[in-house]
Amino acid sequence: MQIILFYIANSSAQPGQFFYSGVTLTGDDAKDELIIHDALIKYVEYDDECANKNIAYDVAHTAYGALVDGSAVCDGYATAFKMLLNKAGIDSEVVSGLGNGGGHAWNVVRIYRNGKQQDCDKGSERKGKDL
Repeated sequence: MQIILFYIANSSAQPGQFFYSGVTLTGDDAKDELIIHDALIKYVEYDDECANKNIAYDVAHTAYGALVDGSAVCDGYATAFKMLLNKAGIDSEVVSGLGNGGGHAWNVVRIYRNGKQQDCDKGSERKGKDL
């Protein structure tokens, strides 16, 4: 059993207060990928302001935005997801291309020697389901 701790903002806390959320993994890559995915989309809010204003150089495009500020757009989600999966020993890469009406980023995750595409972007109509 492995535990990943990630640092995210608590939206109900006063500014500057943060909490650690522990994610207990099972050792089964498929189950662990889903546990990490669900924790990420539960605790990270989609940054509509950044997306709607098309702000290219914003922290919401980074894993820092997702894991520390608790707010991200697609590439922030994808980068944070990759970091958490890699820490758990699960191979993942960030893929970018066109989707959702413009530029988009998501993950390819290798589980049991097979690759699958995963989209954690809560702003996506796919809402974190397999592509």
